[in-house]
Amino acid sequence: MRLYELSEVYNTMQSLDLDDAQFQLMLDSFDMSLTETVEDLAKFIQSLEADADAYDKQIKIFSAKKAATMKKVDSIKDYMKYSLIQMGKDKVKGELFTVSFRKSSAVIIDDESIIPDKFKSFETICKVDKNELKKAFADGNVTGAHIQENLNLQIK
Repeated sequence: MRLYELSEVYNTMQSLDLDDAQFQLMLDSFDMSLTETVEDLAKFIQSLEADADAYDKQIKIFSAKKAATMKKVDSIKDYMKYSLIQMGKDKVKGELFTVSFRKSSAVIIDDESIIPDKFKSFETICKVDKNELKKAFADGNVTGAHIQENLNLQIK
């Protein structure tokens, strides 16, 4: 039985006019169904968490494979660039690809401390320390925040 169906059954049981023995018998049956349903849901949650962990591991594996592949691409490009420069070739045209050099420029910063401020941008990051704020609530009144009590589902 589904959890929401059990909730409906429980509410219906409470509205029935039963003697103590009948109510206890129905309550015992209800408790067994509830325990089985909750346990099945906990097993399902555990299975989903295991899947998520496996996905995290696969992401790490594929990220490492991607980085290795891109390193190989860069190495092959460097090899091709070096070889073409050694042979004095600016352009090689094949059936599928044309490989050539394109000039570009990049700014290399030698000493950031002597660069004028007009060429710099500054970022200010403001972050509230929630742990310290929580401690401050014990000492007195804190404005701009409040403590919220939560019910967190725990599966052991």
